[in-house]
Amino acid sequence: MMMFGKKLDKKLRILFLDRKNDYVSQVAEYFANEMYSNTYEVYSAGFEHDIIDCDLISVMYQNGEDMRRQIAKDLKDDEHLPKDDNYDYVIYLEQPIFDEFSKKSPWQGHQIIAPMKLRKDFTATDDAELYDEYVEVINQVKERCAAMPEFIQTVEEVLTSLEPVIEKHPEYEKNAILERMVNPDRMVEFRVTWTDDNGQPQVNRGWRVQFNGAIGPYKGGLRFNPTVNEGVVKFLGFEQ
Repeated sequence: MMMFGKKLDKKLRILFLDRKNDYVSQVAEYFANEMYSNTYEVYSAGFEHDIIDCDLISVMYQNGEDMRRQIAKDLKDDEHLPKDDNYDYVIYLEQPIFDEFSKKSPWQGHQIIAPMKLRKDFTATDDAELYDEYVEVINQVKERCAAMPEFIQTVEEVLTSLEPVIEKHPEYEKNAILERMVNPDRMVEFRVTWTDDNGQPQVNRGWRVQFNGAIGPYKGGLRFNPTVNEGVVKFLGFEQ
């Protein structure tokens, strides 16, 4: 892996967290390993022990993704998790556990919130609707995993440049200033419908990422390009 023109000695280590490691954290671990096994060392875990959602495994398999070998892990699982608890990024996939644990986390890595739709929020009334809701979440997690490198690289660059400042002002770390910097206030995902030059309607996804409004209105621009994804918008917002 290359960073700042230098070869890093190790992969970045990432931990995805949700309450029970039975749902979206498993999907995030699966796709991140599928896409970036040469770049990241990826794990997932939960604060409570459980088994992986069987419906989730079935829907993944029906969509060509076989996660039957994955294992549900709680935070005491020394067999499948690093014994040193040393992660570069800890990514919380549920807002309540981020609020509860991020400020008293035993991990030294950057604490990031990336909330996903919870299983309890499904509104399906039959098997077909349930399948569709699972597919929606699976695709959303896959898109977010695909968008990770741009944002993580930008965070690495900025935080590395801030190391001398943090060393002089340890109170910044104590008051979670870095965690506030890397976590946007909010992210809005929306549909963009437009008509091309041939008069054909097109539908795309759009994102609005707002990092910090402490000193006034959020700054923002507009990028309309087929290469844009959630990660690109996050890194552009963070870089500003």
